[in-house]
This record gives sequence, C-alpha cells and structure tokens, in this order.
Amino acid sequence: MASLLRALIAFFASVFISTAGFAQAPRAIHPWQQSDGRWGYVNDDQCWVIGPQFQRVGNFSEGLAAVRVGERNGYIDRTGRMAINPQFSRAYLFRDGRAGVQIGSRYMKIDRTGRVLLDPTCSTAR
Repeated sequence: MASLLRALIAFFASVFISTAGFAQAPRAIHPWQQSDGRWGYVNDDQCWVIGPQFQRVGNFSEGLAAVRVGERNGYIDRTGRMAINPQFSRAYLFRDGRAGVQIGSRYMKIDRTGRVLLDPTCSTAR
C-alpha cells in the first residue's frame, strides 16, 4: 500500500511540475538551407520547425529573426509568423529591443513592432 501511495504521489508531482507554468527556455532552432536554395529553420534533431520559404534568414535575437522575402527583409517570430512585414533593404539583429534597418540609403532603428525610433533621414546608423 505504501509503494502505491509513493507511486501516486510521484505521478501527481510530475504532472504538477510539468503543467505548473514554469517558464522553459525555448528550444534552439537554427537556420538551414534546403538543396533548392530556400532557407528555413530546423531544431536540434534537424527537423523543420519553420519550413524552407525564404531567400535568406538570420539568427533569432530577442525572439525575432530577419528574413528575406523577394527583394525585401522583414522579421519573423519563433513560430514563423511574420512579425514585421518585409520592407527593408537590410535588417539586422535586435539588441535591447531595437534593430538597425536600411531602406535605400537611409538607416534607422526600429522597435519590436516595426515602429521607427531613429529619424529615417539619418545617413548612417549609430
């Protein structure tokens, strides 16, 4: 009877711990190029997490990654959803909630929603 009770306690403890809302670190996903040249992301087991659909991709930083769609760059989240629509000639990593982007010869900083933080008339990024 005591061993059954211990088994039940262990079972319910494991269920509670796995569903208690403890934050888990997101699994690593890595850029990967398919043989036809399209890029996507795979997990550590080399299974597609975000299918190959981009001309170029960057690493994730602060939950977003720059991707190239056609002739423009935008940002996706870790589910593959477009978080900031492709509109930039160049797009760089996010750091401290901001990323440098370029449209033509104009450099600017944006936040994680795509809102411009630095005057787009600047000719160099700082």
